[in-house]
Amino acid sequence: MTNVLTLELHDLNPPDFFQQVILIRKGTIDRPELRERDPRGIWITLIPIFGFIVGLTAIALLSWTGYSSVSNHQYCEVFIDDFSGGFNSTIWTKHVETGGYGNGEFELTTGGDENVFVRDGQLVIRPTIQNESYIENTSVTNLTADGTCTSSSSEDCVLSANITAGEIVQPVKSGRISTKNFAVIRYGRIDITAKLAAGDWLLSQVMMYPAEDYYGPWPASGEIDIGMARGNNYSYGDGQGNQLLQSSLHWGPDSTTDRWQTTTGARDALHSTYNDKFHTFGLEWTRDYLFTWVDSRLAQVTYVKFNHDFFKLGGYDKPWADASTTPRKDFWDARDQWGPTWEKKGHGEMVVKKVSMWQQCDAGATDLSGFA
Repeated sequence: MTNVLTLELHDLNPPDFFQQVILIRKGTIDRPELRERDPRGIWITLIPIFGFIVGLTAIALLSWTGYSSVSNHQYCEVFIDDFSGGFNSTIWTKHVETGGYGNGEFELTTGGDENVFVRDGQLVIRPTIQNESYIENTSVTNLTADGTCTSSSSEDCVLSANITAGEIVQPVKSGRISTKNFAVIRYGRIDITAKLAAGDWLLSQVMMYPAEDYYGPWPASGEIDIGMARGNNYSYGDGQGNQLLQSSLHWGPDSTTDRWQTTTGARDALHSTYNDKFHTFGLEWTRDYLFTWVDSRLAQVTYVKFNHDFFKLGGYDKPWADASTTPRKDFWDARDQWGPTWEKKGHGEMVVKKVSMWQQCDAGATDLSGFA
């Protein structure tokens, strides 16, 4: 006899409900949980777990290998300056020049307290705009005459302008300082904790220049850019704004053959800018390698070989390349566009919290004499 499924409707008062009667064939009820398990099924679980463990082990091994490959040398302190005692003129020299530092920069770097000063225990390098009367009535800036120029080159001390032809003197004053007269190192480490500047056409830089032009004028004797960031926002140069830090090594027989493109790296601030908060920028330089880093020793590595002294240079300037015959005046005339970007709260200045310099003093490093 065949059994069928039956549904019956009952009208009860109260309440109404359905009663369902289900009939099935006679026989054994299927119980999947009682079936004998296939021993091969366990591999479905074990293989992914095993792969996950192997992956974690490989990541840990690669991380350890990469970190351990960077030697931990012995360093001897040259100086540490947290600016708690104000501006230390024994350590730092303010550069006073008009020459544009090889980049055609539009600023006059000054030696007073207007552009380089200590505020609340932090070093501030801040540019200021020249007043209109100075621009309209000054045809010569002569730093040799007043004895303030810090360069040995007359081209960096005197600037002439033909106001009638649209040429003007420097439209901006700014600051540049270095340790050249106090401390130089050959192999060592430098850490700088700073917040870089924001504002159109500003450039924050921390660099190492050779103490002497041993191999010849720039860039033959080298230049190490520990960190450099523009003040323009992220839209500048398709992502080349103040969210991007660049670190480069300049070298070559002359400026036309500078091969910095082959020894450069960049680090993004990750959904932020280098003006939003303080970062630590570092350089580690040994006989065998050189690398720079941001907040981590493994941020960016470039291997080079050097054996002559460098000194540290902090700068804050404006790079400008323009085919115009009157580029300074063109820049000055556009001040209503870029000037307000310097005045926003927290913009328009580079703030340095701490600078540390160490000389490598273990086997293979240079003599420490002269650094005490």
